[in-house]
Amino acid sequence: MEWVIDCLGSLYMNYGKLGEAEEVYQRAQRGKEKALGPGHISTLSSVSNLGNIFRIQGKLDKAEKMSQRALQPGSA
Repeated sequence: MEWVIDCLGSLYMNYGKLGEAEEVYQRAQRGKEKALGPGHISTLSSVSNLGNIFRIQGKLDKAEKMSQRALQPGSA
């Protein structure tokens, strides 16, 4: 089910609705962490998506943290 939420996040992002995309990606991340674990590739994909949204919004500190987390799954 979380993959559907990721698709919705992408749709929001493509239409410039960044606040909605952020909320949706956060929901997907939480669901995937609970179901699959923090280091699962699907969870890390949501982390990366969230980092991209933060970058586009100019929230560079948050974007950097998400990017680092996506690249280093052992530290999640």
